[in-house]
Amino acid sequence: LKTPTSHDLSAQENFSRHFPALKAAVISSINEIAVEIDNLTPICQRAQDFIHVNECILTIGYSRVVEQFLKAAGAKRRFQLIIAESAPSLEGHRLACVLSKVSTISVTVIPDSNIYAIMARVNKVIFSPHAVMADGGAICSSGHLMVSVAAKEFSVPVVGVTGAFTLTPLFAHNQNAVLNQLLSPASSIAYDTPAVDFNNVEVIYPAFDYLSPDLVDLYVTNDGSQLPSYVFRQLTEYYHPKDYVL
Repeated sequence: LKTPTSHDLSAQENFSRHFPALKAAVISSINEIAVEIDNLTPICQRAQDFIHVNECILTIGYSRVVEQFLKAAGAKRRFQLIIAESAPSLEGHRLACVLSKVSTISVTVIPDSNIYAIMARVNKVIFSPHAVMADGGAICSSGHLMVSVAAKEFSVPVVGVTGAFTLTPLFAHNQNAVLNQLLSPASSIAYDTPAVDFNNVEVIYPAFDYLSPDLVDLYVTNDGSQLPSYVFRQLTEYYHPKDYVL
């Protein structure tokens, strides 16, 4: 057994050496990712395969990917869209204002408390995750867990639309800093509310929800459609095994 000497290690890890092609390779990779982030065409081209005439679609909050996906479906399909307002940010109103201008989409905005009651009428739930984990789960903005649990109760398909760049080799238990992030509750209840004794009240406003793989039925990406169970296989195409530990 040969033990590497300090001289051998220093020769392998000599970061002062000049690599002429390194800068060009890094710039090329960054440009490729930038194009992938901005180009939603491959995802939107599949919209009409998942949204059919007179279907009732539900989404929550606002997402640029969801907006473009629904616009592409509305180009040749007439359907009903129910948007949960995603209080207290009320981002759902923003999506409703944009899609209400599409004549083929009938838009209805509902409060978050009505999601479970309306789910029996829904044919499909569309959402866009912030990140797709290695086990097929997803990290989304707060409120998505409520929607997906209600959808599972009524056997409504939950479809995530996102770019392949959101795929990460990490698992949910590696994301404590993200999942435990809390936002200011001031948007939910003002600090100067006279009827509330804040010495006896604790308001928790999480920033993100984690959707386990059993709550998501399919992911639509620019590389096609994949089941959550296939995400781990895709990691070999996007990440080197040495990059799993970030």
